[in-house]
Amino acid sequence: MALEWLAVVGTLGGAVVGAATTLAIDTTRARREKSQRFGDTKREIYVKYLTTLVQTDTAMQALGLHEPTPLDREAVTAAFRSFSLVAVGYELDLVAARAVREDAAEAYRKLRDIREALIETSMTVGRRPAGSPEWHAVHEPFLRALDRLRQTMRHELNAHDGDWVSDPEPLRG
Repeated sequence: MALEWLAVVGTLGGAVVGAATTLAIDTTRARREKSQRFGDTKREIYVKYLTTLVQTDTAMQALGLHEPTPLDREAVTAAFRSFSLVAVGYELDLVAARAVREDAAEAYRKLRDIREALIETSMTVGRRPAGSPEWHAVHEPFLRALDRLRQTMRHELNAHDGDWVSDPEPLRG
């Protein structure tokens, strides 16, 4: 009789251990998949924001290449808004680490400076040596801010190797 109970207890114990192990494995897998999905979403939003910054810059440059500056405020503002940069920025704010949000805001400010310069200043838009000093004075800070943002995003995406955290130490150099 005691042997029978020992067999029943052993079987139940094995079932409990097996169920607990399966639960632990499933929980770990679910966390890993959730983390991967969040990382993929974050990467997509980062790419979308970078793309939108560049498209907005290109749209404003196109105006400056085809019309004499200073440009009409309405036309430049329409070009600035043409790719919904602010809306994409809201998406970025939801998922980005603090360092990325700060660098994204700086790139946005520099792009806004370009918008205002195209409206207020006479300049020639173009790469060196074609562009005027006034153009380079406003466009090169944007390019540096864009490069800094890309570096910060890359660091933030790669630094965690799938172990995503909301606010890692800011990358500052």
